[in-house]
This record gives sequence, structure tokens and C-alpha cells, in this order.
Amino acid sequence: MSNRKKASKTSSDSLSKALETVAEYIKSISANMEEFSGRTNPAIFFSVADEGTLFLDAAEAEQYRKCLQLLIGAVASERISAKAIEQLYQKAILESIDIQERRRDQSFEKRLDKAIQGLRSAIRTKPYPFQVCYPVEGLAPDGLPFVFGNVTFRVLTAEQTRAQIHGSDPQQASTKEQHESLDAIHEMVQEGLVGKPVGILTVLATESEAAKTLALKELRLTFDVMNFFSDLIPFSNGYFFLPGDRFRTVVTTLITSGEDKRNYSVSRQVVGPLAPLSAKMLGDVDQTRKVGLSAASQLLVKRKGDFQERLLSAIQWAGRATTENRKEQAFLLYAIALESLVLADNEKDELLYRLRTRVAHLIGEGVPSRKQLSKQVKDLYGIRSQIVHSGKYQVTDADFGRIRLVAKSCIIRILTDQTFISMESTKDFISWFDDRILN
Repeated sequence: MSNRKKASKTSSDSLSKALETVAEYIKSISANMEEFSGRTNPAIFFSVADEGTLFLDAAEAEQYRKCLQLLIGAVASERISAKAIEQLYQKAILESIDIQERRRDQSFEKRLDKAIQGLRSAIRTKPYPFQVCYPVEGLAPDGLPFVFGNVTFRVLTAEQTRAQIHGSDPQQASTKEQHESLDAIHEMVQEGLVGKPVGILTVLATESEAAKTLALKELRLTFDVMNFFSDLIPFSNGYFFLPGDRFRTVVTTLITSGEDKRNYSVSRQVVGPLAPLSAKMLGDVDQTRKVGLSAASQLLVKRKGDFQERLLSAIQWAGRATTENRKEQAFLLYAIALESLVLADNEKDELLYRLRTRVAHLIGEGVPSRKQLSKQVKDLYGIRSQIVHSGKYQVTDADFGRIRLVAKSCIIRILTDQTFISMESTKDFISWFDDRILN
């Protein structure tokens, strides 16, 4: 039996056990049903349309949470959200108890069995495609549409949004309520999406909340990778981000000194991206300097092995470092990127020696250059340790520039060298280092 079949069987067994526990829990609630009165602060209460409202005391709420966690753990999939699982769970409880007595012709046992089977079926629904359009910030309209990895970036028109929402023409509505509802939908889309840069991607999920979660995860990963290259554009101080993640603002600072406060200074500083970044400029940098942008885009689409996943993770950490305003935090993120990539075998002995030696062989040219790089990495690792252990170390521009250069040089070397691009296994990457060190 393959590992995949074993994993599937284990998941199925876990779900069956979780559903058995849920069934017993619902039985216990049904056996102790009483009219809700006098309790002004129930531990949990919830309702489903046409099924009434259920109020749980502290003990019932504790068991409710345990059953919910069992269900979420048994599913163990990003393709259905925890929120959706809870909604299905609540529906099964209320359909079994039948507060509104909508199923008088069915016994409790029959209602319970039907609700549990319905819960099982809904949770195990086969994922299907969702197309998600999500607004993005920091992206200039010029150069769009632009495809990077699995995401298409474009400025949406009203016609495009109408085409994406099937049956959304208010003129086709059969009732006044439907007409007003469709008008409200179009107004919301017009205000939030039309005329603005958006990221469009397709994900596999079982419901819309999970689709949104998966899309945001992929968008953030894509922006982290794109932002890795953002500071390679000359005279640019912009980067890409999602609404709410970052913002641009002007900070005014007043500083006074002396007993009578006669000495003072007032400064204004722009914090955050100075201007939107052009996807076209990003592509131009790759054409002129060969920094590996197209290879990184392909990496997002085709993740063939554990080495590609490790490389993508390193780019992501370095991409976050590129947009981080706090220098000490950015320094650590670059260090994480470097370590996660170069220390691929993750053995704990002689980590610093291995890091120094491998970085030197990866981007050093000749023995003198490798010796200098080895010393630089040792110094940088010392700074990293001081930041982590004391939290007081202030990173200078010089030290920050060194860690940035070393981390980015290593990643760009791998993205632009066919020797590494063709690798799928981390073992091949480690063997490459071993051959150079031993020789």
C-alpha cells in the first residue's frame, strides 16, 4: 500500500472517530434539553436559518470545542476552512435536535443519522475551482496585465466584473428584491475593484471562505517573491503589498532639548513605499541584469522537489526582509533566508563553519574572495546572535548592506545558474558543496 493510500485511510478513520464523538455529544445535548431562561450570559450560542438558536452552558461549550477540534484535525486540509467546518457542525447539531420541530415525522435517531451523514458528505466534498479577484497595493497600472507565477495582475473594468458574475444583470431580476440585491453587489464591486489593480488566480477549494484563504496565501507568497527583486530597480523605493498589510504615511517628529526647550528640531519623513512599483520596470531589470525573475516566476508554478520548495522559502524570507522598515528585523529575515537555503541538510553540528564555507563556494571567485566571504559571514552571524539573544544590538547600514548582499547574491546565483535550476533534490545541492569542499 502506498503512503498516499495509508494517509487517506488514516484521515478517513480519524473523521469516522470524530463523527462518532460528535454523535454522542449531540445525544447528550438532546437528553438534557430545557427551555432557555434566566441565563443572560451563555458560554456559546449559535443559530442557523429556520433551525432556531441553541444556547450552551460552560460544560456543553467545552465539549462543543473538543468535538470541533476533532473535526478540524480529522479533515487536515486547507481546502475547507475551519469556519466552514464549524458552520456545518452547527447545522448538524440543530438539524438533529430540531428545535423548530420541522421534522416531526422523523425520530431523533433518524434525524441524527441523517445529519451526521450529511456532515460527513459536506466535509469530504471534492474540491473544485474558484477564481479569486483581490485588490493589491503598490502596483503601478503601467505594464499591466502582467502574469507572475500563478497570478494575473490587471486593472479590472466594469465589463470584466459583470462577465465574471454569472446572472448578475439587475435587468434580468424577476423581483424588486433581487434587482436591489444585484444593484448592491455591482455597487460594492464598482467601489472596491473596478479601475484598480487586482490579482486574479484560481484555487481548488470546497467553499468560498477557504478559497479566499488559499488565494491570500498564494498572493502573499507571490508578492514576497516579487519584492525580493524590487530593490534591484534603480532609484526605486516601492514594493507590492495587500490592503491592510502596509501603508504609506508621512510622520512628523518634534524633538526638543535644554531646560527651556529652546533647542528643537522638526522633521517630516515618509514611511512605507514612496510610489507604486511598475511590473514593467521589474521585467526590464531582469532583461538587462539577469537577476532570475522569470526563473522565480516558474518556481511558483512548478515546484518539482524539496530543493525548489527550500529555494522558494528562502526567496520569501528575503522578500519580506526587502520591505521591512525595522533594520534589525530585516537583518534577521535575511539571515533566516541564507540559513534556510545554504544549510539545507539542517544538521546541528558545526553550523557556522558549514554556513561560512558554503557561502564562500557559492558566490566567491577564487581563494582570496572565499576567505574574505568566510570571515564576513562569521561576523554577520555574530551580529545575528546578538540581536536574537540580547535584542539590543543596533544594526549599522554597513552591516545591513553586507547581509543583504550575501543573501541576495546566493539566491540570484542559484536562480540564474543552470546547474542549480535543474536540481530537484536537496541531496543534489548538498553534494554540489561536498564536491567543491573536498576538491
